Amino acid sequence: MNEDKLDFLLRHNRQIRAIGFDDAPFLRHTSSSVAVAGVVCALTRFEGMLWGHVQADGWDSTDQLTQMLLGSKFHPQLHLVLLDGISMGGFNLIDLPRLTRQVKLPCVAVMRKLPNLRKMKQAISRLSEPERRLAILQRAGKIHAYPPFYFQVCGLVTK
Repeated sequence: MNEDKLDFLLRHNRQIRAIGFDDAPFLRHTSSSVAVAGVVCALTRFEGMLWGHVQADGWDSTDQLTQMLLGSKFHPQLHLVLLDGISMGGFNLIDLPRLTRQVKLPCVAVMRKLPNLRKMKQAISRLSEPERRLAILQRAGKIHAYPPFYFQVCGLVTK
């Protein structure tokens, strides 16, 4: 894992290179594919972009992100993966520990507001395999607060 490398870079005020993923707007209650963009940056400099798709409310977000990253020229240069939450295309949940293991990089799901877990569970109960989705949600781990943001992290030590 690149945890030691990332820790070294941060302690020595060195430049880190991160990729941030987010999904595009989509029509809910359809089985359409949803566009996903990954933007690579070092400090404030844009260095590149990855583009892919996931299934709305599907099961492929972890695999698609893994394929996008491992198949890119950027992967060997990256130190960190940032995600806009742990779901894409509705409730196509990213298995945060599995993504971390597969891409061998620390992964952080960042949220602008604290998720309403009760409402999320209620919405998940209306989809296929709700127990499997809830297990993925649980595996994402503790939600940390760093106002104005909240985050879940895998592959780094948090205090």
